[in-house]
Amino acid sequence: MRKLPLPRNHANPLVVVLLFLLVAACGHRGRTGPSHLSSITAPPATDSGFTVRRVADGVFAVTRNEPLGLINESNSLFIIGDTDVVVVDAQSSSARTRETLAALRRLTNKPVTTLINTHWHDDHVVGNEVYADSFPGLAIVGHETSAADMATMGVEFRKGVDSRAGTIGFLRDLVAKKQSFLGGSIDAEEARSHQLSAWLTEDYSNASSKFLPLTPTVTVKDELEIRQGRRVIRVLFLGKGHSRGDIVVFLPAERILAAGDLLMWPIQFVGSTSFPAEFAVTQDRLRALGAHVVLPGHGKLLSGAEANTHSNRVSRMLRSVSDQTGRAIAEGWSLEETRKKIDLSEARRELVGASRLREVLFSYYVAGSAVTRAYQLARPDTGRL
Repeated sequence: MRKLPLPRNHANPLVVVLLFLLVAACGHRGRTGPSHLSSITAPPATDSGFTVRRVADGVFAVTRNEPLGLINESNSLFIIGDTDVVVVDAQSSSARTRETLAALRRLTNKPVTTLINTHWHDDHVVGNEVYADSFPGLAIVGHETSAADMATMGVEFRKGVDSRAGTIGFLRDLVAKKQSFLGGSIDAEEARSHQLSAWLTEDYSNASSKFLPLTPTVTVKDELEIRQGRRVIRVLFLGKGHSRGDIVVFLPAERILAAGDLLMWPIQFVGSTSFPAEFAVTQDRLRALGAHVVLPGHGKLLSGAEANTHSNRVSRMLRSVSDQTGRAIAEGWSLEETRKKIDLSEARRELVGASRLREVLFSYYVAGSAVTRAYQLARPDTGRL
């Protein structure tokens, strides 16, 4: 286990397929968190607003307010120590990250010495530059595979940013025509979601296919320990999941977990960089940490009990996808046949309920991409997403 000493010499400065291919990003509207968590910052009156909640002494969760959607902004965690601050995750653009940093500045003038990226997807790393520019000598922590993935898949995916106008137009057209993404009529929840997804897309990845996010300066293979005075911050790799290099941030004394996109609320997106079979095992390890409060990469703040229930459902869903896909391959089914015949009714009942919008996301990211990804990992001759 490595230990990262924090430097003390910082100054105190203050189209839709496009983004499906970019990152498997998600979120959830900013509903009230667990009853013992107090809101200290009212949501700004902007579409990309967020809420800052104190979850422990010096620890604040930043959760986005926009409803669940095809395109969403990432959550963050502020860990304020005696002399410095550790931040978990930046946002999908420099503009959104500057808003988050401004909220931190309302809490403290202490310097940010460390920024932890839970994985390499753009919605968690584009804003790295904002912190690096504001805090010279900043340590950016990420998994040891992040730089390679950002330089290959990240660069390739970002080429689609130049086509963002088509994505924005497509989403707004659905709303204007009152048409659901899945066909039929749209309801208010889905319409609002598409409007905000279109709005967020405008400056996603700084609206440039050439933009290169800053890569980690400190890498994690299995575990990294950060000391912040008496506070211990554990940065852990629990196994492949949403990507091959997801890491989580755990405060053992406070029992607070920043799960990144290993856990999302209320629909777990399983996209083209995921590993469904291993993801299920990683979910088990995540629950074993015994967190009392869990901040997902996207979605509302969860109590430990809520997170465990949700993670259990996600684990069962992932195992069902993997097991059924394996049997389909053994039976000689094609990918198209597998996607049509696989039975995900239990997971759909538990995760979707009566929400049309959740059905949109479940259909794409589970019934669609999760099954496809599991099939292609088991049959590499079919190619990869």
